Amino acid sequence: MFLLHWCRPQTAAKLVHCDVLFGDRIRAFYTRLALKWPFKWAKWWIKLDDLKNYSVDEQLIYLKDVRNDYDVFSAMSPEAWILCMKNGHISRLSYAMSNLDLRDDLFIALVDFTLAEQKESSLMKEYTHFGTLTQQKATILVDKAIAESKDYPEGCLARILCEYIDRCNLRKDLLNKIADSEATPEFKERVADAHQTHLQKCIVRDLACWKDEKNPAKWRKFCKLNSKIYAGAQMEMDEEQYKIFHETGHLLDKAAIAYLLCNTTPPYCRLIFRYEPKFGIQSENIKFCLKRFVNIPPILQEEIEDFEKRLKKQMKKGIKPDSVDIEKMFDCPSAGDLALEYITKWPLPQELHKRMLEPENAEELICKYFAQGYTLDDEVMLKAISAGWIKLPPSNHSAGKIIC
Repeated sequence: MFLLHWCRPQTAAKLVHCDVLFGDRIRAFYTRLALKWPFKWAKWWIKLDDLKNYSVDEQLIYLKDVRNDYDVFSAMSPEAWILCMKNGHISRLSYAMSNLDLRDDLFIALVDFTLAEQKESSLMKEYTHFGTLTQQKATILVDKAIAESKDYPEGCLARILCEYIDRCNLRKDLLNKIADSEATPEFKERVADAHQTHLQKCIVRDLACWKDEKNPAKWRKFCKLNSKIYAGAQMEMDEEQYKIFHETGHLLDKAAIAYLLCNTTPPYCRLIFRYEPKFGIQSENIKFCLKRFVNIPPILQEEIEDFEKRLKKQMKKGIKPDSVDIEKMFDCPSAGDLALEYITKWPLPQELHKRMLEPENAEELICKYFAQGYTLDDEVMLKAISAGWIKLPPSNHSAGKIIC
């Protein structure tokens, strides 16, 4: 057996573990002797229950040379397990997920790894974005995120925790623990926002207009009483809720617009284009969403054309558009003509003066606006003078006057 173990330790271990040839006592005897040999030979005799007691390098050698299966991953120490995950040795996430369910020490290792790397691994994402955490694991994540906030104001764990709270919320004692901790005010504010988002999402779902005829009135009351409705809650609104949301003076968040354009019906998208400033096109992400769905851009074009017709008709009657419509005016293809008609009757809000520089007839707009006797924004005035649209008279002629 000595010679066999010296030359072929794998064969010796396999032979000794054969129940037909050896009993428990002799097997235990040979195992005890073999484990005293250097690791090169002893690795074939290691029991999985004892694997975590070896060094990380030795555990990785065992994984490579002896066994590479679910039971080995389950038996590893947290340090070796996280190294396997980092290096891609755990090819199946289901293995790692099962390990995490059974062992909190592995979850601690994964959280520590995420904290050190400041990057969310696919395993961390899968584990925290689906299902719920146990009480112990939620406490671990909270404690680590509180500690992280001191060194990383916009830390990865804080984002993961807030996303989890947004989806599943936290027990009251953990929320109180965060509020009473020495974490940064920014971190506490993010947690509070995530908590409120979760509560509002629950309210939106409960007050869906199709569920109960009393829900529209309840939803209207909620919208009137809450000046801030979070983007996560906005994404949950049905079409009727959105109409009431708009009627009570609310506007969609950019993130909510992008989400709804990708996940709602064409009639809902039409309402967004009609109700939101700039026809809802407020970010590059929203523009990208429009490109993904060929049936949505034609609806946007129809709404723009209808808006142009309505605005022209309204101004001809001498009815001044509201501030939202004035801003949307500059997002129309015929912005130059619409703006020219508008400024012949009313001055623009100062924050929109710069938008007169956008249309092709910017020079005509600026000169017309100035000729009306309206005061131009200082920055726009300087740009108009530098472009030669407005000329300063010689110092010995008509002091204080400007020629357009």
